Amino acid sequence: MTDIAGKPASLPVMRSEFLPRMLGGAEYVVIPALAVVAALLLFSVFLILVGKSPLTFVELIWTGAFGSGFSWRNTLQRASPLILTALAVAVPARLGLTMIGGEGALVLSGFAAAAIAVPFVGSGVSAVLVMPLMALAAMVVGGLWVGLAGYLS
Repeated sequence: MTDIAGKPASLPVMRSEFLPRMLGGAEYVVIPALAVVAALLLFSVFLILVGKSPLTFVELIWTGAFGSGFSWRNTLQRASPLILTALAVAVPARLGLTMIGGEGALVLSGFAAAAIAVPFVGSGVSAVLVMPLMALAAMVVGGLWVGLAGYLS
C-alpha cells in the first residue's frame, strides 16, 4: 500500500486513523448502555426497598415481552407507533430542524381515527370502506396538529 507521494504507507499510520474513528463511534453505544445499566441499578434498589426481587422483575418483563409468539406480536404492535413517532422527530433533526408535537399528533390522530369509526359500528358498513376514512382522518388531524406546532414555533 502506498501513500499519495508513492512511498510505502506504514501500518502505524493506518492504525492511528482507525483508532480515533473507532473510539468516536463507540460513544454512541457506550453512553446509552451505561444509561441503561444505571437505570437498572437504581430501579433494582427501589425494588429491594419495597421488598421485591429485581431478578424476578426482569424475568417477568422478559417473558411478557418475548416469551411467546403472542408476546412478540404484542410488543411490536405497541412499539411501532412510538418508533414511527420517534422517526418523525429524528428525520428533521438530521437536517438541523426541531420537530415538536409528534406525541400530540400520535394521540390526536388515533383519537380522530376512532371517532370516525364509532358511528359505523353495527351499521353494516364494510371495514374496507371505513378503514380509508379512518386513515384519512388520522392523517389530516395529525398534520394539522404538527402544522399548528410549526406555525407557533
